[in-house]
Amino acid sequence: MSLSKYKSNRGTTHLARIARALLGPCIDLLREVLAKEISPPDLERKVKDYIREKRKPSISEKQKQLVYSKIYSDFDITLLYFLLRNVCSISPHKNKWGNDPENTDNSVSANIERVRISRNEWYGHATDFSLSDSDFERKWKHISQIVKELECYLGTGTKYQDTLIKLKTCVMDPESIELYIDTLLTDIANLKEGFGELQTNVANIKESFGELQADVIYMREGFGELQTDVTNLKESRIEKAIFDQWKQDEVCFILTKACEEVEKLIINRNLVIVAGHSGSGKSAIIQHIALKYREQGWTVKRVKKNL
Repeated sequence: MSLSKYKSNRGTTHLARIARALLGPCIDLLREVLAKEISPPDLERKVKDYIREKRKPSISEKQKQLVYSKIYSDFDITLLYFLLRNVCSISPHKNKWGNDPENTDNSVSANIERVRISRNEWYGHATDFSLSDSDFERKWKHISQIVKELECYLGTGTKYQDTLIKLKTCVMDPESIELYIDTLLTDIANLKEGFGELQTNVANIKESFGELQADVIYMREGFGELQTDVTNLKESRIEKAIFDQWKQDEVCFILTKACEEVEKLIINRNLVIVAGHSGSGKSAIIQHIALKYREQGWTVKRVKKNL
């Protein structure tokens, strides 16, 4: 049987990125939502109360042991969904738990439901090995919106949104890149060894040797410039993805008095700090103003610092 249908290509890479997004940031977000709703010391008691009240085995023995271990990082999506739906106090979405939520429903339960459905349809029960470019973009946009809304609910920042931006364009097989780097380092080591022998053999022709040293210096400088170019290329791809995401968000942006006030302050001040409660729209205001200045030809850089 020919194995050509199983070869890696752009479509299989698309599917792999979807799987990494669902099994990574999305599940980690559900774990954080569970931790916000129920602390580990209370989890076992609540699950036992639920089972006693329903009088039937709602989860397997293996899942019970996971619950009693209270290590949320070991919980899979099936167990997380069960706990978030049945043990937490999260209100069901408009179409009720277990059903497809309405497209306009941005509730926490609706987004939890979307993670479960996406995992089943796009990964868990997938029948194909690849995705077209258009399908990938559509599904990635859907996942990005889920992650954005759940992070807004948690109020803990944008680390999972930032991770998705990197996952969309990062190298999927870093080992192959390491192979090229190791080969390059070996070649440089051999070059140095050969250069040492050359020094011994041409000890009496210093002038020519001086020219050779200059060539090696130029080669090192060129290699340094190449490394800088590669780094800048990676950064520019990430920055472009960030600004593209901001432009998508800008479609739903509504100009407020707070935004107008910030724009006035920026005209006369070198530094303006936008502060407010979680979910008050600080990030949206900053993104709106940044895009506005970028369209005017300004160079806009996104600066992040962990405090």
